[in-house]
Amino acid sequence: MFRGSSIGRQRARSAIRTTGLAALVSLSLPACADDEDRTGDGPSSGGASGLAIPRDGASPEDPAAARSARLETFAVAPSWAELRAFAAQPHATARADLGPHHLHYRAEMSTGPKGLETSAEPLPPVEVDAPVHERFFVVDELELRWASAPGEGPRFHLAQFAHDQLATPGGKPGKDGDTTETRRRELIILDEQRWAVRDHWPWTTGPVESDLWQLWLDDAQHGALDVLELAGPVSDIDAVTAAEHRGRPALRVRLRSSDQTHPERVVDGLDPWRGRAAMELVSGEILLDRATGLWLSATIELRWTFDDRAHRPVAGHVRFDGAVETLETPPTIAPPEDAQPVPERDRPELLRQRLLGGLAGP
Repeated sequence: MFRGSSIGRQRARSAIRTTGLAALVSLSLPACADDEDRTGDGPSSGGASGLAIPRDGASPEDPAAARSARLETFAVAPSWAELRAFAAQPHATARADLGPHHLHYRAEMSTGPKGLETSAEPLPPVEVDAPVHERFFVVDELELRWASAPGEGPRFHLAQFAHDQLATPGGKPGKDGDTTETRRRELIILDEQRWAVRDHWPWTTGPVESDLWQLWLDDAQHGALDVLELAGPVSDIDAVTAAEHRGRPALRVRLRSSDQTHPERVVDGLDPWRGRAAMELVSGEILLDRATGLWLSATIELRWTFDDRAHRPVAGHVRFDGAVETLETPPTIAPPEDAQPVPERDRPELLRQRLLGGLAGP
């Protein structure tokens, strides 16, 4: 969620900011997963890796068969490390295994002085030279429509919006004293041509010149991972059962509050607050595709408290709701008609070569 190269790198004011992902993130502390795999803890504690020898003679060179074996092992002996590994799969896996699909999520986040984090009451004044109280409300919405079949060139529309509201002392949500901001980015790519817009700027168009779009799609794919990592230190797997999601066989993974904390699962960002926060899992459920391990739906809700730099209690809350639907008919991707070419940038080295070409001595 707003991780990595996305607008989300700017989540400096949000209490749940992560980095890496970049986004997408991005994304991870492989060493933590390795440590978990070595612990040998029981399934509900997240210790077992869930890695299995492929069944029916499948070789390690057969990725699909190996992944299927891992999923079957996970179904009977679930582990947190494997759940995280499935959620951390790149969007390239979804492109190859799902074909045309629609990924979307909504994440609502808030944080503020404990007892006033969701209140409409004005924030209290502070002493001279003390940090002011702040209260944030952030809604992050993303939609990705992927239209290409496996093996085809990229055709997609990514749209992401973040609605931020900051309340300062004397301000009420929606009243004077608040600062509100809506950040936006959209990206359309049809084979070798791209269209992009950010915030209040107009649409621009030009050729695709890099693979940065793959990082942005990883950012979208890892939205559920962001919140799963936040929940990791205080959560365990409650049960894994067979399910269906829009006709696709799936595994339903229900989470529960852990009887003990798991500090090795803390994934901190630029502001290392998670390790000292008191987290609480409100609810959590993830559906994994039975064939690929990709997440098909996720609902996770958390609360937390920690002390700010002035040693005052701060409380926060996040709820993530997301889903991925495969599409029998590829979605229609229509680029904007009023897009303008990207202004040509000065390239000093190329300009120098053109001006001095043929003038160099022997």
